[in-house]
Amino acid sequence: MALAFLTKEVNEALDGLLKSSPEPHAPLGEAARYALLGGGKRLRPLLLLALAKDLDIPLEQALPVACSLELIHTYSLIHDDLPCMDNASHRRGKPALHHAFGEALALLTGDFFLTLAFETTAKTPHLVPEKRVELILLLAERSGGEGMIGGQTVDILSQGKSLDPPLKEWINRKKTGALFSASLECGSILAELPEPARALLRSAGLSFGVFFQLQDDLEDQDGESSKEELIQKRSDAFRALSKLPFSTPFLQEAMHSV
Repeated sequence: MALAFLTKEVNEALDGLLKSSPEPHAPLGEAARYALLGGGKRLRPLLLLALAKDLDIPLEQALPVACSLELIHTYSLIHDDLPCMDNASHRRGKPALHHAFGEALALLTGDFFLTLAFETTAKTPHLVPEKRVELILLLAERSGGEGMIGGQTVDILSQGKSLDPPLKEWINRKKTGALFSASLECGSILAELPEPARALLRSAGLSFGVFFQLQDDLEDQDGESSKEELIQKRSDAFRALSKLPFSTPFLQEAMHSV
């Protein structure tokens, strides 16, 4: 019940963001709504909000940051689907954005979401400026060249090549794990947790992100080794959570829902 409520809060907040954002050109707003409000698990924001509930972080503080995570994730999907990248025809059960609105508008919509993500976090209420800057820096690092974009770059340039396990692990940690890690690290910033707890949440997020990527790729993989790694990464995430000096029932429920 709590997870359904939190997902509903995210969806309503995202809808509100698009309604309140300036739309000087109507097609941009239409494309944004098509891409952002047309489905999706909302897993990254859900993990943050579940952790916020465990740590008694006010929803009005966590929700804008949670929306920023979903905006960054959606921007990455839009760009990944483009012909110059994965050339995907469908996303979330319907034509990919560039098929529905054209490549140029799809590219601009992704750019709009990325900039809106930082704007949304910058406007988070009841936070001192230093904490807002810390959150923005974290999101930039995890989504940038040392995180998601870096992993995606190596992944794209490695297509058609045989990759050794350490490089595959590195790609998955950067391409997917980095933003999952950010979900939990944002919670640690909002709650002002000490570094040991932050490190455990960072580790849990990375492991869970790799698990999620392996699960997503499993249909295209053969052999028991990938399944064993899948189980191992999931276990690593929950093991890190078990070492925290506080309980995380809502976060663990959210992770078990995958």
